[in-house]
Amino acid sequence: MKNRTFQAHIRRIFTMPMFYICILLYFLLLMLPSLNPPTANSFMSSRLNSLWYYAQSMSTGMPYIAATVVPALAYAVTYMDDYDTRLLYVWAIRSGTERYAVSYFIATLAAGFLVAFGGNLLFLAVNDLRGFPFADGQIYEQTVYCRWYNEGHPVLYVLAHITEYALGASAMAGMAAAIGCTFNKRVAMLGLPAMYYFCYKLLPLPEWFNPYDLCGISDYAEIWAGTPLSNLGMKLLICAVYWTVCGWVTVRAIGRSVENA
Repeated sequence: MKNRTFQAHIRRIFTMPMFYICILLYFLLLMLPSLNPPTANSFMSSRLNSLWYYAQSMSTGMPYIAATVVPALAYAVTYMDDYDTRLLYVWAIRSGTERYAVSYFIATLAAGFLVAFGGNLLFLAVNDLRGFPFADGQIYEQTVYCRWYNEGHPVLYVLAHITEYALGASAMAGMAAAIGCTFNKRVAMLGLPAMYYFCYKLLPLPEWFNPYDLCGISDYAEIWAGTPLSNLGMKLLICAVYWTVCGWVTVRAIGRSVENA
């Protein structure tokens, strides 16, 4: 039997204007700092790779919104619409509470991933059309993936960076879903992931769960002098921990809301 509930959620993503608005918003949040890069560094101002790195850096403030709020806006907030309009209970009756919850959560992860992936691709495409060369010769090893570029694999280099940003956005979207379903409040859904991003250093959590590495480019491979592929695999594993924990919380919270209706 086909999971028509999941298909409905996926269809809902691509028919919602907010999904495309979020891709555009993510792109604009990248573009704004790149329009005024540091003038003291002419290389930073003239190379697309450096502009991209700068736009994603902590100093621009872009990650605070793009990594925490925008992925949640892409689809996670639809639960609040269902809850407020009581469509949640219609979904639960027609498809079952657990099936609705699992399908909603997976769709939330997918939407967060696609928003970051699409926003970064759009940023690179637009700036390429603006005439910025990606790089001249070898790239200084700012990240472990520079090895791929310097070995003649620029596509792998770009895809690895975009995938890391997208995985982090997906994990933060999952966290927003778990928080929103627990408190049934939009403010909590959109605000608490950002608070986690800001206040991580005050929390007794392992360094592997640093949200700066989660939402940006991680450097796990440096711990073991690993390869780019092992670094990407570690990022995927840590995101999977977020997905599993947040998914469990989301399913339990939605089940509780339906039972208490």
